Amino acid sequence: MAAISIEPGTKGAGPKFVLPDSSDPAYTYGIDVSHHNIDSSGSIDWNEAISKNVRFVFLKATQGSKYIDPTFRSNWQGAESANTKDKVLRVGAYHFFSANVDAQEQANSFIKVMETYAKFSPGKHLPPCLDLEWDYEIKNGKLVTDAAGRPIDRWRNLQPVEIAAKVNTWIDAIKAKYGVEPIIYSNAQWWSSVGLNGNKFGPKIWVADYSAGANSKGKPGTPPNHRWLVWQFTENAYIGKRTFDGNKYLKDAVSFDKDMGILAVGGN
Repeated sequence: MAAISIEPGTKGAGPKFVLPDSSDPAYTYGIDVSHHNIDSSGSIDWNEAISKNVRFVFLKATQGSKYIDPTFRSNWQGAESANTKDKVLRVGAYHFFSANVDAQEQANSFIKVMETYAKFSPGKHLPPCLDLEWDYEIKNGKLVTDAAGRPIDRWRNLQPVEIAAKVNTWIDAIKAKYGVEPIIYSNAQWWSSVGLNGNKFGPKIWVADYSAGANSKGKPGTPPNHRWLVWQFTENAYIGKRTFDGNKYLKDAVSFDKDMGILAVGGN
């Protein structure tokens, strides 16, 4: 889910943010993780993460209708096992939405993985998240560009009404299965670039904006008609020597649980 520098919604990698030293005690902080965060240094130390004021994590589960993140199962198990009687790490999963794959098939793939590997339970885990952003065309491991040298976003081949229909199909499938409203992860620049400004998808928006202006004002750009719930403000959040996407919720952990529909009893 980490945005890359060519994406206009990021405006760089965002500020260096060291957990817990840089954190505001009034806020709730989290990270998101995929196989990109697992390198030669091995698996993530989830006990270290929770000790450094990380209170929630979203893990990449699937992409398209066939891809399963190879680290999802171990990350989910590790993150859940980090809970203590005093501190709880809230765990959720996200699906990277592919423009050229049937939306129902994508929802089915995500649900199957959640049932098989995560034993997802509404009220215990964070709501499922749909990662809705640039879906760049890649060939032989490299970005494909147009005549002007710009990377090709597959979503640009669809009309806004077609994109909205695909999004709603995925959302409806998740709601039908679990009875919860999914979270939408996106950013204002991409949203506008594909003509979605007249659309609204549910109340829970996780917005990405790494820009200096947003970070200095404490106010990220948000898709029209939406209010952001969680803000991914940097990809330079440090836990020890490792970096992750940094996310924050501008209230305490009790309020975070309430907004996320968490019903399970646990510490903060």
